[in-house]
Amino acid sequence: MSLKKLLAFSCAVVLFSNPSFSADNTIVVIATRNSAKIATTPSRVDIITSKQLKDKGIIYVKML
Repeated sequence: MSLKKLLAFSCAVVLFSNPSFSADNTIVVIATRNSAKIATTPSRVDIITSKQLKDKGIIYVKML
């Protein structure tokens, strides 16, 4: 068996034997807590287009 096939097979076994993947679309979220500087911590950013704002009738930022 070639190294690529062995690696692919190993990844598939690990991926599909993981209990966080299930047939009923259950999502398991795992979190850890550690200290970090705010400047180096990634943050969530949502992009909202002007079309989305117009479609929802949003005129002011307070309405978000």
